[in-house]
Amino acid sequence: MQQYYGDEHYQVAEVLHDLSNTQRELNMLNDALENAKKCISIFRKTLKENSSGAATSLNGLGHIYLALGDPITAQTKFEEALEVFENLQEHGFQGVSISETLGNIAVALKQRGETEKAKEYLYNALNMILKVYSETHPRVKKMRELEKELENTHENSEESDDDEL
Repeated sequence: MQQYYGDEHYQVAEVLHDLSNTQRELNMLNDALENAKKCISIFRKTLKENSSGAATSLNGLGHIYLALGDPITAQTKFEEALEVFENLQEHGFQGVSISETLGNIAVALKQRGETEKAKEYLYNALNMILKVYSETHPRVKKMRELEKELENTHENSEESDDDEL
């Protein structure tokens, strides 16, 4: 692909995005990280700083940082993606992308132990995605699973608080 388009073409960025996601799924995290960063750089140069391609890739980069055990950096990347999607909202409905990004932030917050804040992000994500999808949609089901996990985390922390009394 690069031989036809050069190193700085948006289609090269799309391939790098897909490659990075595959590498993350195969637990080739350092390669995934490198390719995700390249792809974001190309999207920002060739499309716009606030392109949906860059935002989607920022979400992917956040997932790589989660897999690397760095929820703080992951949350930062998810928040960057959220800002881009919210800016794009002015030009069309980005509700699904925004809701998924809010859900990603909730996951990062959960990993950081910030259960209550994670619940707030997840609540907002569910409110938005339910405007588009029904309860039976796989994305909604995934968010409901996270909701249950957060409830269990909250209940377990209350039980351990009770044990300390």
